[in-house]
Amino acid sequence: MENNQPLTITIDDQSSSVAGDGRTIAIIAPQWLQDGLAVVIKTIPHLQLIACTGSVQIFLLLDLNHAPDLVVLTVDTPDVKASNQIKQVKFIYPHARCLVLIQEPAQTASLCAAGADETLMQGASAEQVCLAVNRLLKHN
Repeated sequence: MENNQPLTITIDDQSSSVAGDGRTIAIIAPQWLQDGLAVVIKTIPHLQLIACTGSVQIFLLLDLNHAPDLVVLTVDTPDVKASNQIKQVKFIYPHARCLVLIQEPAQTASLCAAGADETLMQGASAEQVCLAVNRLLKHN
């Protein structure tokens, strides 16, 4: 099945180096969620959004100047496929933290076992997303 989601790479200044204490983040989410997440992410100081796409496969093919410190990934697929996506991201970017936005709390155990550093419900508030992002980057 072909993914008809447009690839959107959102780059504040991809060609420049990230400031010493700056962190980088990538968003992998459906188009309807990308914009909202990007707006929330851009409110966090010293955090640069380097990629935003609807597909893990496309994300892994991007030639990024900086490896992401954090990848925010939404799960709209069965846990087995989602687990494989997390493993692929962690394989390519082993030092990246992974925040997975889930649909059901029961998904947490299997996705954390696959490498998710934290899960959060997809309906989480902007404040909850910011807190989770800051918590994950603090330990990175």
